[in-house]
Amino acid sequence: MTKVSKKIARKMRLFRKKKGLTQEETAYEAELDYSYYNQIENGRRNPSVEAVARIAKVLGVPVKELFS
Repeated sequence: MTKVSKKIARKMRLFRKKKGLTQEETAYEAELDYSYYNQIENGRRNPSVEAVARIAKVLGVPVKELFS
């Protein structure tokens, strides 16, 4: 797993928890399979650009926030 993927995973978890969402809810709202979302957030899979954009939208943050 790359440093960027790990950073994205940490940010996803942070923003998801701030919003009070579960992984299941976030995956559903982003129209992603739960297991795929779980693997991304747990640093076991690299997310696609489209997945990052969908997740950012659900979390209510700009995509760049997940990379900073």
